[in-house]
Amino acid sequence: MEELFNLGQKGPDRTDISLCIFPHLQEFLAVDMRTETPRVALMNTQDVFGDSFLGRVEQGFGSILRDGGDYPISHLMDLPLRVEELVRETGMLSILERLGEVRKDDELPTVAVFIISGAALAMTSEQILHAFQSLMGDKATADIVQECSTFLERLISEEQAVAKRLDQKHLREALEEQSPNYFTLWERRN
Repeated sequence: MEELFNLGQKGPDRTDISLCIFPHLQEFLAVDMRTETPRVALMNTQDVFGDSFLGRVEQGFGSILRDGGDYPISHLMDLPLRVEELVRETGMLSILERLGEVRKDDELPTVAVFIISGAALAMTSEQILHAFQSLMGDKATADIVQECSTFLERLISEEQAVAKRLDQKHLREALEEQSPNYFTLWERRN
């Protein structure tokens, strides 16, 4: 994960917003760097992806689905991609609304999304601190970096616990006789 933060520094521009997503948690971290002083927001998926979000996705999907035109088979083949774009755009607008910065005439900000899983879950406190200092560059005040680090340490710990629990559950399921992954050397499968 640390390398991902450092890559952003080599580009011509920094991202406006960085999201740290934890696949198995209800919370995620948003770092908004569109102002002089970066803002850290701990966001809850239930708030961001609530009824308003779902209503907009349903309405957009209905519109996309009916927009078959002269080539309905081609339209249906493109449907998954168009739905993915719809969900991504609607999700980003929902996050921006929660951050309180949405103007219809503005173009969407640049966003970096970091999925915190796998090796990123093994980061030490010092690596997390370094990663956020790298991410924010000269805008990084000690207070903001510490706030990000505190949130990240807690969320990483929670994600590690869920991942461990899921791994144990999958292992138990694999060892059950009803599992398709369970077999003995003397068993005849055919």
